[in-house]
Amino acid sequence: MIDTYEEYGEDLIPLPHMSDYIGGEFMTPMNLTAEEVSQGTGIPLDEIKALLADDAEITPEISEKLGRFFGVSAMLFYDIQQDLP
Repeated sequence: MIDTYEEYGEDLIPLPHMSDYIGGEFMTPMNLTAEEVSQGTGIPLDEIKALLADDAEITPEISEKLGRFFGVSAMLFYDIQQDLP
């Protein structure tokens, strides 16, 4: 997978990752740690850490738990993942 378009000699915006959404759009603005998200969602801490490292995929069940915790659509995170390259 190409993380940026630099291979083509262009200086374009890097492609986003799921960790950008979870960490950058939700956890950082809310000043939440992985431990707090794990406790609040019931998702094991190692799974949260894997998601933040882009080493795991969002399942519908995980998306539902994250959505409930962050107060957004149950399938938001799953749908975003489907749209990522």
